[in-house]
Amino acid sequence: MNIALMLSFPVLITNWAFASPETAKMGSERRFIAAQVSDFVELGLFFLPDRWDYWVEQAAMRPLRDLRWNKALITRVSLPAQLDRHRDLQTRQLGSSVWQIGIAGDPGLKNYFLTFRRGDRLEIRPVGELKRLRGEGVNAEIEPGVTYNFRLAVWIFDPFRGSTIHMKPVSNTRGPSHKPSTGEIIDALKARAHAFKHAGVEYHALYSTDVDPNTNRLMDSRTFLFLHENGLSTRAWRFSESSLPLGQPVEVSFGDAKFILTRTGSELLIQGR
Repeated sequence: MNIALMLSFPVLITNWAFASPETAKMGSERRFIAAQVSDFVELGLFFLPDRWDYWVEQAAMRPLRDLRWNKALITRVSLPAQLDRHRDLQTRQLGSSVWQIGIAGDPGLKNYFLTFRRGDRLEIRPVGELKRLRGEGVNAEIEPGVTYNFRLAVWIFDPFRGSTIHMKPVSNTRGPSHKPSTGEIIDALKARAHAFKHAGVEYHALYSTDVDPNTNRLMDSRTFLFLHENGLSTRAWRFSESSLPLGQPVEVSFGDAKFILTRTGSELLIQGR
């Protein structure tokens, strides 16, 4: 469906419901229909978690057999410094304690997790598919007696930055509520990523330890995620660390852009193609 039409559809329906000269007679009926249509748009067509597989895709990769290439080095990513830097996207009081809140995923990024860190302590709680944050949200027991509900309220005109994550104490938990915007989360994510530009396009590289969806524990494997934020044209590309053999240049495609990635013992070298 045309993006402009998707954006304008709720506005047209709202105008029809409230601006018609017949509103006095049919206002309640029209408002009801407008609400139903807006819900339909939000629920089906235009909701970020339901379309996550559309925005996040497996990067196309091709090992390079001819090693006699000589391309300009774009950037070097320090792997030890970058690993799991996104575990403190928010620092919030939950219950009576202050926690650093982050995100994690399983291999392939099909299931997601909330991480809660305080000092050396790390708690991992499952979310599953991101669409579970819709509706009633997901309850996470952070520690005994402290359970919070995490729910995503989507603003359809800017789902990436205009939506809100509600963090609310439940199950007799005493503690404050919070409601950061998705824009805050994205800015925090990008601030902790390794940023670089190529051909005028900005990318942000993330490097994360995988979580086992069967045990909710960290695994001995890692995933790269490269993000290009561009409104409704935002895209991200994922691939496993194991798909980059040590010292072996690999051609990786992010949409139409191609890069040569080489993983050394402590760095990821990124070159143009």
